[in-house]
Amino acid sequence: MQAVRCLAMTLLPLVLVLLSLPFSASFSVAMSPSRLLPRLGSSSRVVNGRAVGLRMQEDQQQGLTRRNVGFLAAGVAAVVGSRKLVAGGVWEDGATNLKGKTAVVTGGNTGIGKETAVRLAGMGANVIIGCRSMKRGETAVAEIKERAAAGGGSVQCMELDLSDLSSVRRFGEEFRRGHSELYALVNNAGIMALPKRQESKDGFERQFAVNHLGHFELTKQLWPLLEKSEDARLVSVSSDAHFIAAGDADPLSDWNSEKDYQPWGAYGRSKLFNILFAKEIARREGDKAKVSACAIHPGVVKTELGRSYFVPPEACNSIGSVECTGSLSPPEQLGLLALAPVMLYSAKTPAQGAMTQVKCAAAQGIGPSINGKYLRDCAVGDTAPIANDAELAGRLWALSEKLTGSPFKVGSA
Repeated sequence: MQAVRCLAMTLLPLVLVLLSLPFSASFSVAMSPSRLLPRLGSSSRVVNGRAVGLRMQEDQQQGLTRRNVGFLAAGVAAVVGSRKLVAGGVWEDGATNLKGKTAVVTGGNTGIGKETAVRLAGMGANVIIGCRSMKRGETAVAEIKERAAAGGGSVQCMELDLSDLSSVRRFGEEFRRGHSELYALVNNAGIMALPKRQESKDGFERQFAVNHLGHFELTKQLWPLLEKSEDARLVSVSSDAHFIAAGDADPLSDWNSEKDYQPWGAYGRSKLFNILFAKEIARREGDKAKVSACAIHPGVVKTELGRSYFVPPEACNSIGSVECTGSLSPPEQLGLLALAPVMLYSAKTPAQGAMTQVKCAAAQGIGPSINGKYLRDCAVGDTAPIANDAELAGRLWALSEKLTGSPFKVGSA
């Protein structure tokens, strides 16, 4: 119920604001003010010198305006009332000391990944951020070093393209050559609801490839080093969007979205797979787990995760973004832009959004209590029932081994 309430409070203001917008079939990209009003009827007749049809149209428009104002007011109230819930969850690291420990954060050059790197380096950890764009990665490294200088940790960037399994393997090989153990792996990088289906270099639907399969292979590559570290952590950044996949009879029946690609459906499945992956790791390790694996929901966060909606394709290279496609139509972009003030007000900052994964990666002595669990707002939370399906998790594991071309040995399973 906690997840349902969280989703409801997050989505309610958005729905109300959407309802307050007078979009109709007559919507025009030209944005003429007259085109932004619904066509309530074009016929009229004259009674006592008055166009009755026009009067009815005006009355209906006035009623519509009052209704829209009501919806908008309710939306604003919902946003104000839900802000604390949406932006909840705080963990103060206090005297946590990670000196001598090594952590890998994928997607650590931006958003909550960068904030996670700042926090871990600030506790003294040696942090490696995996980035597809080395240019953006080096820029982030300079910022992280400056912000975390007092902690005595270190930070560097290594090239990592999670949509390319050969890149993931190169990262693993290079990392193993330079490190003997790994304390924390934060599988943070991800892409969200790409408007059009895209395939990775290996031929997989891109969200499945980046959000799940690339991280599965990366974890496999680094697992021996995690097992060598005391109280090691594996944190998979999932989302309450996994509830979207709860209605699927079998989320693996179209895992590659070849039959029917739905942007949010594919994203929801990938986030469900993150949870199933963490739970299957914990199950395979058993009672004597060397690595505590969990999945987390960061919340609604102000990051560039939705950059694919607004950046024109021709601008992608100039801004250094690696996933933007800009394939939404202008009317669709306008609709999302109309929600921007709501999202900006109610959403977490990247620092707030990183709290849960930082706690899971760094807090001392909590390993057993988070192993195999799903957390939001720095506390264990509930999931969709399908996220606890052990048979589904086992099939996902077998499929992932097949697609990556090698077994992933964990525990005695």
